[in-house]
Amino acid sequence: MKYIRPCIPIVVVMILAIGTIFYDWKSKCPNEDNVSAIDEVNVSTIDEVHVSTVVENLSKSVAYGLVNMAMGGGTAINRILSVKYERVCGSQGTSYHAFRREDEIIPDTMYEVGFEDCDYIAMEDPHTEWKKKVKLDRPVELHIPCRDPIDHLMSMCALLQKYVKCRNISDEELTIQVDGCLSSLERFDINMAPSPDFTMKCFSATSKMDDYIKYMGKKLQKKRIQGKMKDISPRKNAGEECIYKTLNEVVRIKVEEILINHTSHYFQYCKECIGSENDLLS
Repeated sequence: MKYIRPCIPIVVVMILAIGTIFYDWKSKCPNEDNVSAIDEVNVSTIDEVHVSTVVENLSKSVAYGLVNMAMGGGTAINRILSVKYERVCGSQGTSYHAFRREDEIIPDTMYEVGFEDCDYIAMEDPHTEWKKKVKLDRPVELHIPCRDPIDHLMSMCALLQKYVKCRNISDEELTIQVDGCLSSLERFDINMAPSPDFTMKCFSATSKMDDYIKYMGKKLQKKRIQGKMKDISPRKNAGEECIYKTLNEVVRIKVEEILINHTSHYFQYCKECIGSENDLLS
């Protein structure tokens, strides 16, 4: 017993020391309620940051619309973009049907489904249909393809298998000839983008079509597998029409004036827009 008694104080001291250390450790550690509160604050903060970021990104997103003017290169643009990028919706090609067989017909469900999930919309409809059919929760930027007016007219004439005569023709007859070739100009209106949520810009087509495709490639999401589109053949005998000959320069000037002053205002808009701040490729 004489050997046990001296050990008792030592044991008591060790127990007291361990208790002190445990109490000090517990007092410095947060309890379950504190941990839950901290986690809740962190999660709440993360959620708020995430939500605000998503909302900010959505508010900055823009949908693009191609006003597919007849013989303005819009068909080729629509088809190329639909095989290379996601969420392209157009009457001449959609991303969803990009790899269909040549003999397959695209179901005419574009208008029924709507354009909410589309980043790029190409339509051949009258200008009034844009505001009726394209109703999105984000701004829409319309793109107007512009060509040299004489070259554009000649393509329209070739489409309809018509020709502009250059010799022994009155101004009235010349106007009738020009009007007979013009096609689908109702797709454009100078006031078709009247608000900040509906704006309008132009680009040179078909001379800068590749540049436009590259420009849109920076705005759209690439497909995982990109397809290729067959080349569209240019019109036959392009540039050989009588209106391009030097001796018919007076006729060419008159035709250009007729186009610029046309009631559709399409050619006038293109003349003023190309090279301006609203030119996408300038």
